Amino acid sequence: MSYMHPYYIRQTKMENEKWTKYSQKYALYLYREGGIDLNEEAYRIPILFIPGHAGSYKQVRSLARASAEFHSDLVKNNPSLVNSGVLGLDYFTVDLNEELTALHGRSMLEQSEFVLDSIAYILSLYKVNRKKYLNIPDINNFPDVESVILIGHSMGGMVARTAVTLPKYIKGSAKTIITLSTPHMFPTASLDPKVNSIYSTVNKKWSTFPQNAEFSDLATISIVGGNMDGMINSDLANIDQLVPQSNGFTIMTSYIKGVWLSMDHQSILWCRQLVQSLARALVDIVDARFPSQTKPISQRLEILKQRFQSGIQGLESRDMGFLLGKTQLNFVNPVYSDLQDSETQPLALYKSITHSGRRFRLSSVNRHPLIDDTAIHLLVNPFVSDKSTSSKNSSLQIFFSSAASESIREIEHMNLICCNPIENSLNDTKSFGIQNTFISHDSSGVELKCSWIPPIRSASLMGGVRGHPTEGQYVELKSSQISSCSRIGLFEPAISSELRKHEGQIRGKVLDFRLVDNVFRTPQSLSLNLKSLFFGKVDVFVKPQTNSEEDSDVLQTINPIRYRITLNVPEDPIFEYKVIVSEPNPPKDLSSAWKPLVIRQSDSRNFESRYWARTNEARLSIHGRGSFIHTVKFYNDVDIWNGIDIDIFATKIPSDGFVIRVGVDLVGSLARVVNRYSTSILTLLFIWSIVLFMIQLFHWYNQIPITSTVSNRLGESRTKLAISLKKESTIPSENYLLEFPSAIDSVFKIILRPIIPIALISSIFIFMYLQIFLRSFISPSILSTNTCTPYCYNAWVGNSDCFSRRLGFILDFDDIP
Repeated sequence: MSYMHPYYIRQTKMENEKWTKYSQKYALYLYREGGIDLNEEAYRIPILFIPGHAGSYKQVRSLARASAEFHSDLVKNNPSLVNSGVLGLDYFTVDLNEELTALHGRSMLEQSEFVLDSIAYILSLYKVNRKKYLNIPDINNFPDVESVILIGHSMGGMVARTAVTLPKYIKGSAKTIITLSTPHMFPTASLDPKVNSIYSTVNKKWSTFPQNAEFSDLATISIVGGNMDGMINSDLANIDQLVPQSNGFTIMTSYIKGVWLSMDHQSILWCRQLVQSLARALVDIVDARFPSQTKPISQRLEILKQRFQSGIQGLESRDMGFLLGKTQLNFVNPVYSDLQDSETQPLALYKSITHSGRRFRLSSVNRHPLIDDTAIHLLVNPFVSDKSTSSKNSSLQIFFSSAASESIREIEHMNLICCNPIENSLNDTKSFGIQNTFISHDSSGVELKCSWIPPIRSASLMGGVRGHPTEGQYVELKSSQISSCSRIGLFEPAISSELRKHEGQIRGKVLDFRLVDNVFRTPQSLSLNLKSLFFGKVDVFVKPQTNSEEDSDVLQTINPIRYRITLNVPEDPIFEYKVIVSEPNPPKDLSSAWKPLVIRQSDSRNFESRYWARTNEARLSIHGRGSFIHTVKFYNDVDIWNGIDIDIFATKIPSDGFVIRVGVDLVGSLARVVNRYSTSILTLLFIWSIVLFMIQLFHWYNQIPITSTVSNRLGESRTKLAISLKKESTIPSENYLLEFPSAIDSVFKIILRPIIPIALISSIFIFMYLQIFLRSFISPSILSTNTCTPYCYNAWVGNSDCFSRRLGFILDFDDIP
């Protein structure tokens, strides 16, 4: 829940024919947060909020409050941010009289025209107000405001997209559009042909935007509520087929970092976790030093992805060219330095600890008092390029926990350290693109020269139940990415940002650092098809790793942190899958049973993930290109569907392993069908009730003797009935009144006669849709001649031996040939 002190300032100067012809119908307001925003004039960075179907202009208050609070805190801690273009945000909101936009196409066009009039009026305010009210030394170097950020809820997002296609649109006046639960593909209710026409025209024009230089800098972000949104089908909010990846993306609220929740249609406006994340992202992308008042589109999209996407294995910052904060770590004047290279640059001197084995665990609770805050923890890298133990499938896996509240304020980056002995020729820092180096005296007596691997934004995971004070962070790197490091590690983590004594420290209370060999120890991805999941449950057995005697000096018993299986199912949003992760023999007391840290659902489209923390059960479902929703595929860069990935995160597993049971939840799937096609179901019920009533009339009509016309018989019946009732006699006999048949009796009598031709004709359509339905059960792997039978999984291409000849798979890597 969000709390605010709203203050709406009506822009009465706009209410004349000079600015808009809708001055008597609509209105524009400026929002101010009581106690924070004291100036009633707009002079900072403009944002225009557009409400949706029957929406109120006051719905802007939660987001505006969060933005004002964030910017106020940032300026207090760093007043110089204003000079770098990070001004406050001026939220404008339009009052559209709570019109039913989704049901009336003409209203949608009028609202779009008023939005364009409002943009023109807003831009005119800043020509005078900014220099008048903004007191900074280089105010004259700031360009004029030429663009407004548009935020639309529900149909308000479609109004914003329609506005930029109208002839009145001012070139470059909208460079960023953020929509909340907006149906972009089709209208939710096609009651007005004008609405359908607007959708078709707008989507067709948007398909030409990337080739038009005028719109090449327009970024569009669609934020979708997911399963909880019962008003808007979230499949309709996917813009991946409307907007190229270079100009926007779609994101589910369940995938947004720090949110991890599905939201209904209204709560997406006031959910505290979401409005905080969105407000923080808006503060990050604005820059008053540009005429558009925002950073260039490449940086803008990268910042929004970093703020919103939780990540799968960690996002590298190598190709960004920037970070949110400092561009790189600097050690020219380090705090702890007693060694300098006078010929090149100062070299910092640190102490490092090389842990034995291939894993170490750090905890702020059990921390050794003699360990320095800037001590470096290292592991010997067995995957170094000049050793025979290197494997292309091995990886470095890091899991650590941090305070959830801090993740909203700043983005966590993993700063890994690559070290080599000074005399070692592998010490090539050019491969990492970082010039900063430093010296480390290791506890083993070896002097190391270390450099920084490019920062990696860690993937965020739920740390517990909703509202839990901590969250998980996960990073995974392939062995090829660290093959030039004889030792790999990181600084001693700090508990919080305030306790950091070095820029290279991460925030973490508990950290688990592992070097894992996938060939022998990490489970292979399993491909499970819809046919096996629909007609039965599939059990996947995962056993702990065991160390062989002959290589005990080289490899250790290291279980992976992440276990993945892949469901090779079609991209169908109708089905729901049930996943149970448990011990093979769970105890009777379920409260003491083993539970994984996190169960995560993800896929290759990278816009939807769902999380379940500290639980044994999860129910999976997807959104995207919905059933029977067809549209023009404008772009070819849409991510390919590769099935649903299920990741199980666990730092400790039972001694006898665990079982992953997967199957189709038929009841849940039926509920999704009813939820998605409720309108169609109600319509069909109405149609069938009319048909049944017609059958009753037909049956009643056939009971009347054919001795006279229908009108004469009905008239005679009514006359006899009136006379009988007037004389208070009994109701006339059935010769005069025919009993209206019951529905069941009518259907029973008519089912074998006129309905037979109808059934024969409809059977064609039934078999057509049945064929489409059955084709979804056929997995591509079944049709391939190089794979096992549908009930087996082939570990390697060309190997005809399967793990098991039943609906289950044994992950026992000692038995793999």
